[in-house]
Amino acid sequence: YDGVAELRDGTKELREETATLDTDIIDGIKEKFDELMGKGMPTHSFTSDKNGEITAVQFVMRTEGISIPKVETVLPEPEKTTLWNKLLKLFGL
Repeated sequence: YDGVAELRDGTKELREETATLDTDIIDGIKEKFDELMGKGMPTHSFTSDKNGEITAVQFVMRTEGISIPKVETVLPEPEKTTLWNKLLKLFGL
């Protein structure tokens, strides 16, 4: 009898503790997402006070430098052609 009563109490406690589990998980995800996106943090304007009416927004993004790899091009040596080779090429032979 004691084991059945303990099982009943345990399942009751499990049901009570997990009744709002779905909303708790969603709320936790939303809270973490807001934290990662900086919600509630002060925003800073980097525009000059001299600019009265700003009509366009510009963004500056700092990235690693872009470099073009140097490729060594080796040109084939021009073949030495003789008169006979030129005639053969002329007639497609």
